[in-house]
Amino acid sequence: MAVGDALLSIALIGYGAYLMVGAGRIRVLPVYSRIGPRFFPYLVACAALLCGVLLLVGALRGQRAEPEGGEDVDLSAKDNL
Repeated sequence: MAVGDALLSIALIGYGAYLMVGAGRIRVLPVYSRIGPRFFPYLVACAALLCGVLLLVGALRGQRAEPEGGEDVDLSAKDNL
């Protein structure tokens, strides 16, 4: 299991829950019939929750991305100055 990925996903799920609670506290006037001021905060909160859950599932399955190979840099070469 990828512990770092699991911790990050749990933090992202917590952040999504925090956003969901915050979006629920937005006062809405009865004038708004469909899309009101809560729509986009709920959309962002759901996206954060979905990303956190998908990352947690991947971390629990042990899926990890390949580490970046780095750049092909010759440290002994001179700069172009």
